[in-house]
Amino acid sequence: MVERTDGPVLIFDGECALCSRSVRLMLRWERKPGVVRFAPMQSPPARELLRAHNFNPDAMTSVVLIEQRDERDAVSVRSRAVLRLMRYLRAPWRWGRVLGVVPAWFLDPLYRMLAKHRYAIFGKADRCAIDERIAGRTL
Repeated sequence: MVERTDGPVLIFDGECALCSRSVRLMLRWERKPGVVRFAPMQSPPARELLRAHNFNPDAMTSVVLIEQRDERDAVSVRSRAVLRLMRYLRAPWRWGRVLGVVPAWFLDPLYRMLAKHRYAIFGKADRCAIDERIAGRTL
């Protein structure tokens, strides 16, 4: 079983060019550097975390954000994970949180469509393209 980690953990597709660009954007715009930890979903720790939170690691097509709240983890996926991540960024990206008033049933189909076609549109890598940028912050 994976031990709880300090701070939020973002599980992302390390082979997805869009996901890697998004993590680089986070690194550039984070409010407090070092708060968010990262785990490419192809890595053993991420796969173990996904299983611990009742996700099938082989079927994941979504970003997952795990945050500690009280004595348990709060898990956000798809559009809700993206919106929750914005709280860790500086303006103007942080302002995107206002989209939280839009229901997930409306945003998630858009997210799913983008996720389904992300490799065709943005490309796919053999390995995580940002490993060196998040060294020391990965699980």
